[in-house]
This record gives sequence, structure tokens and C-alpha cells, in this order.
Amino acid sequence: MAQLQKRRLPPGYWLAGMVVFCIFAYLVIFAIMNIYGYKLFSDADKYADTLLSRLMWEEKTLFPDGWVFSNQYYVVATPVLAALFYGVTGNVNTAMVLATELMTLFIIVSFLWMTFSFTEGTAPGRWLLCLFGLLLLICSTMAPDIHGNRPSEIFFLQASYYACYLIGFFVVVGDYARTFRSRERRLCSWGLALFLSFALGIQSLRQTVAMILPLLAYEIFLALRRLCLRQPLWTAETRPSLFRAISYAAANVLGIFTVSWIDPLHSSLYGSFQLTPLDQLWPRIQALWPAFQVISGLKYSVSAGYSPFFTVFSLVLIGIVAAAILLWLANIRKSEGPLEICWLVCLIGLLGTALSTVVIGINIRDIYLFLWYPLVALSGIILMKHLPRWSKGLLIVLICLLSLVNLRSGYTYGAQSALLNSPSYAGKAFRLIRDYGFKSYATIDEDYHNTEALCDWAMAEGYDYVYGDWYTAPEIAVHSGGRLAACHWWIESVFVPNDRLIYRHFYDDEDNARAVYVFTDRDEQLALDLAAERGVELTRQAEFGKYTAYTSPVQLFTRTWD
Repeated sequence: MAQLQKRRLPPGYWLAGMVVFCIFAYLVIFAIMNIYGYKLFSDADKYADTLLSRLMWEEKTLFPDGWVFSNQYYVVATPVLAALFYGVTGNVNTAMVLATELMTLFIIVSFLWMTFSFTEGTAPGRWLLCLFGLLLLICSTMAPDIHGNRPSEIFFLQASYYACYLIGFFVVVGDYARTFRSRERRLCSWGLALFLSFALGIQSLRQTVAMILPLLAYEIFLALRRLCLRQPLWTAETRPSLFRAISYAAANVLGIFTVSWIDPLHSSLYGSFQLTPLDQLWPRIQALWPAFQVISGLKYSVSAGYSPFFTVFSLVLIGIVAAAILLWLANIRKSEGPLEICWLVCLIGLLGTALSTVVIGINIRDIYLFLWYPLVALSGIILMKHLPRWSKGLLIVLICLLSLVNLRSGYTYGAQSALLNSPSYAGKAFRLIRDYGFKSYATIDEDYHNTEALCDWAMAEGYDYVYGDWYTAPEIAVHSGGRLAACHWWIESVFVPNDRLIYRHFYDDEDNARAVYVFTDRDEQLALDLAAERGVELTRQAEFGKYTAYTSPVQLFTRTWD
């Protein structure tokens, strides 16, 4: 009996095992949805990223001539990585899946690297804190049907739009926080931080608001606190962090000037950079609440028809953040450690992003508040370091249970849909299990299979382009893996090219002979009438469900940029 007692693992190992199991469960579901459901869940935005990846590889540039960007350019984002994979695989869908999975791995590695700057002790305690924070980062994305919501797509699914911003934040802030613990130069991490600051400066101003300005604001806060406490303003100990913050800012500003010099084609949806009139301040403040509801999961707490689970889970995560804020306020006169520095920069970045959409005419979107997720993760680590030993285990068990319920409530439907509609061996196995009584709410998507059949027909007929509305054309072209290109219009503006996320060279007159026009009941009659007004008769070629394919003897698109 005594020997058995000695062989028992300490509680910390069991807790760490639970956390690792939950993280692994999420990663498996992510992989299933990405690998087997990419085409099923793809929309116009995701398709645009794959098309851009193809053009980047073919033209060997990050700014293909004729491509119209939207709110961001790409230097270290997922499409750039997908372009490299496309050069190897020759299939843009496979390339984007591989790139998305690799970006998820980069998020994990960069987060763990950052958290190691402030965790102490030996295994399993140190690893437990880092992994617990990672679990919070992953599981705090919630929605009843996650594949149709941005909260998880921005990091872990499909084109992982904001993964690069999260990775950049972890690397830069992790490098910055280490200056408060060690006087080492750490040239490798500093060089990587400078490169990411520069690259993200090219991509978008959002990283300037979310990371660079908060770092400078924290340095100002430190200076003011030293003045209030009548301490020297600058000392040998304070200079390294200030130098680091200024160097990141300089690299970021250089990136902003670089993209201004390159001046790629773009059509942004930001709004304006003018100051908000006083009479519009309150409406813009009110607009923050719906955005926060989505990013925090509260939307599914206050809306009818959703599970009460989302109320519990979102309030638990908000409570963790609130507890961390109270703990920091209670020790505001004391110097922050690396953990509190990372947390505070994250909090300032979140509040600064929200404030910028109030005082400046930038349109607020829930995904702009993406720093909420790392804030939850860092708040959880702060709370763990202050809780009594017995309650730490309870908190870990609680979060593990809630994370698994969240996985079941918001993710498994998407994974089942991906497998149910997949022609792969995994899909066949899932359908066989389902036929033998496995309960699943997922259904066969007839429209999805009709677009697949239409795509196969178009490629067999030798077409290179699918002309259609914003929703239809990409849904068809995505099945081709890059062989077909989608060219689209807004539903209310038939035959008028969109003003963003398009490649202008696909709308030339000579392209029309290799293009098929696809309509649905939304725009078919309107399109036929518009063509008739121009004296053009469209020829009906095929029909697949609600999708009807036509050809035209002349180019019907009106090139608005000529």
C-alpha cells in the first residue's frame, strides 16, 4: 500500500492532464472543420483570401497588380503562408487549410513563449499556468454555431483572419515584458518583434491601436507613477523597456509609411478618420455594447432561444476579467511584474480600440475587440496566482467542464456537418456511424452539393471564370481548388463589379468567352432583363438546383474603374 501511495501522481499532473485533454479536443475539432469542411463553410471573404494566395504565388508579389484590397493588406497573414503552400500543392483550398492549421500552431507557441516570461516554479505548476491560460484563450470563443460566427474564425478556422495580429501581440509584448526581468539583449526575439511590428504596420492600423499605442501609453503611465511617488523619472533599469517600446513604434510607423509609398489598390470599410461630432458620441458609445456582446458571448445570453449555458460561461469569463481588474487596482501603487504588464497592455489595447471607434468615425465591428480573448487568458493566470491552493483546482476543473460543454454546444455541429457532407473516407465512416443510430442534428446541404456539381460541369466545359453575385460565384468556384476564378457583383447591382476583394484583370472583354454567368432566383430575372435592354440574349447552358448557368456573347460587366 505504501508503494502504491508513492506512485500516485501529484494533483498538479492530473489537472494539467485535464487541461491538455480539453485543448487537444478543441484542436481536433478545428482540424476536422478545416480539413473536411473548408469548402462547405467557405464564404466570399474566405474565397477571396484563397484567390489572393494564388495570385501572390503566380505573380511572386504580396501586392498583385489589379487586386483590390479591403481593410487590410497581407505581409505575415495566413494568405501569404497559403501562397507558399499553393506553390507546393497546386490547390488553394489545401494550401489554405495547411496555412490555417500552421497559424493555429504559431498562436499556441507564441502564447506559451509569452507566458513563460512571467511564470515561475517547476513542472507541473509552471506548465499548468501556461496551459490554463491557453485553454481560456481557445475556449472563450463561443457561439451556438461557431462556423457562421467571427469569434473563432478570426483565429482558428478557415482563413484565420486575425491570427497574425494575435501572434504579433504575443511576440512583441512577450519581448517587452522580459525587459523588466532580465537585462539580456535577446537580439533574436527583439529582431522578430521589430519585423512583426513593421509587417503589421503595413497590413493595418489596427495593430498600431491595439499594441503599439498601448505600449507607449504604459510607458507614460510608468513615468507618471514615478513622478507621483517622487522617484527618478529615468534610471538604468527603466531605459531598456522604453527603448524597446520606441523601437517597436518606429518599426510600425516605418511599415505605415512603406505601404503609403507602395499605395496598393484598396477599398476599405473603416468609415472615416474624422473626429466624431458631439451629437454623435452617445450613439457611437451605444454601438460598442452589441459588439462586446458578440465577442464575449453575451449575445447568446440575452437573446431568446439560446442555451442558458452561454449565460453561465460568458458571465464566468467576465467575472475572471473583473477579478483581475480589482486585483490590479488594489496594488496600483506597486510596480507590475511581467504578467501584469502583458495583461495591462492588453487591457489598454482593448479600451483604446473601443475608444478610437467612439472619438473617430471608424465603424465598430465585434472582431475589432479581438484582444478580449487574450485578456481573458491573462486574467485567468492572474487569478490563479492569487487564489488559495484548493480553489485553484476547483477553478481549473470548472473551466475544463465549461470548455467541453462549449465545444459540444458550439463546435460539434459544424464538425458533424463537415463530415456528413464530405466525400472523404472520414465522411463515409461518419455517415455509416450515423446510419447505425448515432444521433446527429447535421443535415445534407443540397445547395452545397449543387454548387459542387456546377463547378465540376464548368471545369469539364473548359470555363475559367464564374460570374455571379457576391454569395453565389465564390460558393461555386471554391470547389475548383483554384482552377476557376469567381467574379462577382452585389445582388442589388447586377453586372457592376464589387469595389473590393476583386482582381480587375478577370473582367476584360476577352475573358467573357471563358466565363459562365450563374444566377439564382435572387437575380436571374433582373439579369435577363438588363441583358435584354442592351440587346444581348443570354444562352441557358445548365441548371443545378436553384443555380442556372448562362453564357453571353459579350462582356456584360461594366468596368467601373475605366
